[in-house]
Amino acid sequence: MKEYIITRQQLEKNIIESGNPICQECGLVITPIETVDNAGNRTHWCGCTNCGIYTSGTTEKVREIAKKIMHRYSYRQFSAKEACDLVSMVLSLNQPHPEG
Repeated sequence: MKEYIITRQQLEKNIIESGNPICQECGLVITPIETVDNAGNRTHWCGCTNCGIYTSGTTEKVREIAKKIMHRYSYRQFSAKEACDLVSMVLSLNQPHPEG
């Protein structure tokens, strides 16, 4: 039996708890991908099997806003992932943050 640092079931649970994120590039659902870590241990990481990338994904709302910005303003100096990250940061400015 294979020993995993992070099992498929653990990662699937984490993906569901984080709101079933989608790939920033293609919009498909993020899934567990079997891999090995830098120490050679078997594990699972989040990613998109369609795009062949490891990513924690984003929400549909963030991806749609990023796509509109990129298309409407021909804003191509960022990748779709970078645009989604930027939109996520801007949207988080509206969220209350604990003082500290």
